[in-house]
Amino acid sequence: MGQSGLSNKNMKIKISRKAQVWYTDFIVSVLIFMIALVIYFEYVNNLSKEEESKIDEMLMSAKVMSNSLMSEGYPDEWNQSNVEIIGIIDDKRINQTKIENFYNMSHNSAKLKFGLSQNYYFYLEDRNGQKINITNKEATGEEPANPIKLVKLNRITIYNDSIVKAVVQIWY
Repeated sequence: MGQSGLSNKNMKIKISRKAQVWYTDFIVSVLIFMIALVIYFEYVNNLSKEEESKIDEMLMSAKVMSNSLMSEGYPDEWNQSNVEIIGIIDDKRINQTKIENFYNMSHNSAKLKFGLSQNYYFYLEDRNGQKINITNKEATGEEPANPIKLVKLNRITIYNDSIVKAVVQIWY
């Protein structure tokens, strides 16, 4: 009887030690899992904030470009050599000379004048959704080819006594 009592004590001690090791492993694994979850959600949260700020920046760039284009520009009778602010409107209508000057500007030169860091694409669209040809081109800027993000801003104006849509696209 004495020996069987001893062996039961030894068994109980071994069982309780195994349980302590399992409990410690469980706590460590739960802790590691919780840390991984926190890191994941912080990363996702920061990523969405970064994307949001890029879209806000692109929208602001589209508004700046659109507002500039829907003005007279500076100086009033600007051309490619003296332009400071690109604008294509005179007397609440698109001025043929100014829009031709804008379409004939290089993409990089126009980006610099608008203060853009992203690419732009601009065109006029008639009531049927067709692009209007100006200086043998349907648009100016770089056409979006597989853009990661794209912001499109439409403005209504008058060109050749017709209502048209001026479309500004900012993309990267």
